[in-house]
Amino acid sequence: MKTTAHWTKTVLWTGGLALLVTVAGGAIWTLLLLANLATTPTLPWAVVIMAPVLWSIWSYMAAKGLPVIPVKRGADICVPIYYPFRYSLGHCWLAYCL
Repeated sequence: MKTTAHWTKTVLWTGGLALLVTVAGGAIWTLLLLANLATTPTLPWAVVIMAPVLWSIWSYMAAKGLPVIPVKRGADICVPIYYPFRYSLGHCWLAYCL
């Protein structure tokens, strides 16, 4: 049975990681947008650069990038955690539409 301290640690870790990813993505986007507007405001090259950055963050969060977190099941079996990509995509669209 999981203790309250374990769940609290898990919730704080997840919240901290979500905050870090959000702040890092926002900072990268802000810097790219400012650089784009300062150099060539008529040509939106920041969008083209930010797309692979967002894709790599999304792939990492969907456990498709490195590192893969192993989970011990049984004595010596390590199984990587994979989250269904279609569910995360659906949640993103739902949050976008709200």
